[in-house]
Amino acid sequence: MEELIGIIGFSLGASLGASATRGLGEGVRPLVRNALKLGIRAWDVTASAGAAIRNEAAAATDGEATSGTRGRGGRRGPQKIAIARS
Repeated sequence: MEELIGIIGFSLGASLGASATRGLGEGVRPLVRNALKLGIRAWDVTASAGAAIRNEAAAATDGEATSGTRGRGGRRGPQKIAIARS
């Protein structure tokens, strides 16, 4: 008789535990999803801001490097470097 009560008690406890866990999981899922979406948006914003800062810094550095050669017919853009062999 004790084994039967134990099996019934375990089955009832497992069923209640599973339903409670499932209910809590479904209630928390939208919160987690929204938190992840917010994190992704924040990551995108910081990445685009970082890219803009890098582009500005590169443009400023490029402007300083070519400002001295612009008057002498220097060209803008990538240049090929020729290595002389002896």
